Amino acid sequence: MLSSSSADEEPTLIGRMMKDFSSKIRGVEASNDSSNNCRHKLSFSQTVLFDDENHSFSNVPEKRSRFHDPLSSSIGRKRFATERAREVSSLEEENAQLKEQLETLKLENISDKAALSKLSSAHRNAELAQKRYLLEARTEAKDYRMKFEKELEHSKNLQKEMDQTSQKENQNLHEGELNKLRKVIQQYENKISELRQESFKNKKSIETLNEQNKNAKWTKRNWRKIRKSIRKKGILSSKLETEIEALKGGALKKDVELRHLRDELAQNKEYLIQRKAMRQKLNEYPNLVRQVECLTKENSLLVQTQENVQLLKEKISSLESELERKQKLLENNLPNQHEVHRLQKSISSWESAFKRLADFQRTELLLRSNLGEAKTNKNIAESRIKALEQDLNKSKTERKKIDEFTTEQAKRIKKLQRKLLLVARERDSYKSLLDSYEHEVTFAGGQLEKDKIAILESIISDHKDMVTKLEEQLDNTEGTVSIDSNSEMQKSEYEGKILALKKELDSATNERDHLRYELDNRAIKGDYNPHNTRVIQFKNNPMAEASENVGSKISKLQDENQSLKVRIQLLEEGHVKDLTLLSNQKMEKEISPKEVEDLQNKVKSSELKNEKLMEAFKKTSKEFRKLTQDLTGYRINSESGDNFYKVTSIYAESPEQEQLYFQKNQKGELLLLQNK
Repeated sequence: MLSSSSADEEPTLIGRMMKDFSSKIRGVEASNDSSNNCRHKLSFSQTVLFDDENHSFSNVPEKRSRFHDPLSSSIGRKRFATERAREVSSLEEENAQLKEQLETLKLENISDKAALSKLSSAHRNAELAQKRYLLEARTEAKDYRMKFEKELEHSKNLQKEMDQTSQKENQNLHEGELNKLRKVIQQYENKISELRQESFKNKKSIETLNEQNKNAKWTKRNWRKIRKSIRKKGILSSKLETEIEALKGGALKKDVELRHLRDELAQNKEYLIQRKAMRQKLNEYPNLVRQVECLTKENSLLVQTQENVQLLKEKISSLESELERKQKLLENNLPNQHEVHRLQKSISSWESAFKRLADFQRTELLLRSNLGEAKTNKNIAESRIKALEQDLNKSKTERKKIDEFTTEQAKRIKKLQRKLLLVARERDSYKSLLDSYEHEVTFAGGQLEKDKIAILESIISDHKDMVTKLEEQLDNTEGTVSIDSNSEMQKSEYEGKILALKKELDSATNERDHLRYELDNRAIKGDYNPHNTRVIQFKNNPMAEASENVGSKISKLQDENQSLKVRIQLLEEGHVKDLTLLSNQKMEKEISPKEVEDLQNKVKSSELKNEKLMEAFKKTSKEFRKLTQDLTGYRINSESGDNFYKVTSIYAESPEQEQLYFQKNQKGELLLLQNK
């Protein structure tokens, strides 16, 4: 700060001196001594004030030699030899001192810069070393953590194994072995606690290292700020020295910390050696556990063998006592055993007699029940035969009507086929007319269009009449076909019922004689036995193929009929373009007769399935009722509603008189109403 203030004061003094010199030069211009002194003085001022200009004009010596400054030092000395000589000498001395100070400052600045560069390089090296040390410390800490976690897991596993072994150990283990195991467990627990303390210390050391890293980062920032301030302002040597001392102190602190960290690393290495020793001991632990398990197993086997020996001894003693007791009883009970054998023989004879009586009674009851059932079945069969004969007569008459109707239908189908051929021909003619009409429209005008439209309208009206007639005929044929199918189904059902009733009658009345008679007749005629033979049919039956072809033709004709109807409707509505597309769309939207027929067939098949299920249910219900009658000896019937039931005994002489009537409540309870 002092050097800067002196440098600011020097130009003001020199300016005053310049004013004095100029005033004196105007008064006294003749004296050469004064002029020389002035020149010498002015050169001194120029060296002080304009040092940079002297450096810049050092390359031009010729101009400076030619230029004669009136205020040069030589002129000033000649003019003012006595008064200003001291001041000039003092100023020159001050100037020389200032130059020396500047040179010393420059040298100090250069030395400071070199020291700064050395310190920065040393700081960088220290930072790199610190980073390396931190990385190494972190890696070692991670390794310690991993090892500590593994040891903790291993210790936990050991504790689990010890718990399991302690649970498995019986109460009869020796106290000495248990105490040894407990001591081993306590040792391991102490070691685990020591390892935890070591891990806690390692964590603290890691935290201190992190704090040091933060401090190092903070010092980095300070160094950057210092460098910026040096570049901008040219920091003075005093500040640099103080900061260098502070940095030296920080470096010493860091060296101390590094020494501490190295000591900690050495301690950690010692801990590692201790841990390795502990690991070796822990590796020996499973062998000890195995030995303990083997000893416990041997001990348990010995205990079990002792218990088994004691049990066997007790059993032997008990068996010997029982043998003695039973031998005594046998000796005392020999006459009683002879009597028991005799009585058993007599009892067996009486039991056989009772069994025979029970068998006779059962046969009598079964015969009576069979007689009653045969009578009832006979009456039911006779009534069914009468009803079936009536149904047969009706079916025969219906069959005749159906045959007549089928012949009429065949004739109508032939007529319809002929008409359909005519319609197809007319369709082709319409197509040709339309094509010719399209060609002529391009050449002719409106009169030809009117004539052709009138012709086409007349043709369409005729075609409508034909279509209406065909629709009426088709409706009639569909109704008759449905009647035929229903009648055929009823006929097949009636025939099946008749055959079933005939079989039941044959089984009820002399099945053996009838079967023998039929077998004899078939043997005489040379017929086959239906139980041992099968009926073979052709795969490609010509009759079936012909019927399928006729059905396919009829379906095709129906499809063409419907498509023509749709086209006529479109023409009536005024559509002329894209008739085929529109007709196909309408046909797809509408339900086709094939789908209707398929649905009807599905409905019929489901009805047949339901009927078959009902028949099977009736058969099973009859069998169940027969079983209940045979087991209980009573028949149960429902009369005048679902809630009234009649119970009659099968084995009674007059079953109509011996009856029970019951009624079912809303709660589901049965109440007795009457007794006969």
